[in-house]
Amino acid sequence: MESIQTELNLDGLTFPEQEIGLTEPEKKVLNLIPLGKENAVSGSYICNLLDISSRHLTDQARRLRLKHYDVGSTTYDGYYRFLNPTEYLKFMNMLSSELTRSEQVIEAMRLTPMAQKITIDTNQMAIVQSGLDFHGLIFPNRETKLSELEKRLLNLIPLGKENMLTCAYIANALDICTRHVKKLIRELRLKHYDIGSTTDGGYYQFQTPMEYSEFMNKLSKELARSKQVMEAMRLTPMARQIVIETNQTA
Repeated sequence: MESIQTELNLDGLTFPEQEIGLTEPEKKVLNLIPLGKENAVSGSYICNLLDISSRHLTDQARRLRLKHYDVGSTTYDGYYRFLNPTEYLKFMNMLSSELTRSEQVIEAMRLTPMAQKITIDTNQMAIVQSGLDFHGLIFPNRETKLSELEKRLLNLIPLGKENMLTCAYIANALDICTRHVKKLIRELRLKHYDIGSTTDGGYYQFQTPMEYSEFMNKLSKELARSKQVMEAMRLTPMARQIVIETNQTA
């Protein structure tokens, strides 16, 4: 377990002496989550049983993780509780990768044409500029080359948040799956294109500096929330087990 422990840096952690109390909704969700990834249940299954929305379920799962409960999930398999250290480590590595990917997008989006416009127009957008800290950035001199599919996708995305199109609509129009759409959106953002999205999955191009600012602030908050979960998950019972086993074999 040495390489695992080093990667997650579990040394020196102070683990909770007892489980943190749960609310009734949290207990109901936790009781429905099976042990082992191979037994994972979908979010829709839990939502139907408890008569709650998927957004509510996501929030409850986050709260359980913040309270150091061993709850894992995947996009396609659903929710599960860690059966062994391997499942825990794979999930933590996935979280770490997602954090890195989010940070890459945020950095790239700070160099879009709208970001450049805000930087130049410092007098009119002083609040936005100071909040997003554009000082010292070097903006690209020209647009990055796009693939044909990226061009088709970009041409579909409307200007303005009020005109946004859903991921499903775009997928149907391009005859690709929604997963592919999301991958292409990420690539466009990494190439400094001004593409925003909503929590409900609608895509649009920024029409105003305010739309850009609101989206970037949303990304920053989501990143901060993900980091909170990552830190809390380093103190779960399974994390404690890994530390104990590592010390015993050291």
